[in-house]
Amino acid sequence: MTFTYEELETELVKTKAKLTSTEAKLADTEARLIQRKFREGAISLRSRNARFRHQKLRLENRLVDGLANGSDELSGLCERLLDYIHKLWTFSEFTNPEIRPCWGF
Repeated sequence: MTFTYEELETELVKTKAKLTSTEAKLADTEARLIQRKFREGAISLRSRNARFRHQKLRLENRLVDGLANGSDELSGLCERLLDYIHKLWTFSEFTNPEIRPCWGF
């Protein structure tokens, strides 16, 4: 079975979109777990903030990678998200925000 370059590129974009969606769900779940541990007193505010900084850096790196290596559509999405990265992390500035999944309805 052989594929054309366009078919392979289309499949790659679809796969990246699925991975990005899965990573977003995992990042959201991780943020809620970090916040829960903080509320329960299992980690300090300093530890919570360090974990959030690490998570934000990972997200920024993924968006930069998508901007540089993605299709035009993916690059555009990553560029728009990078423009608003500080707004995406507003919740981390508060010690007790209510974090809800951003991927569900």
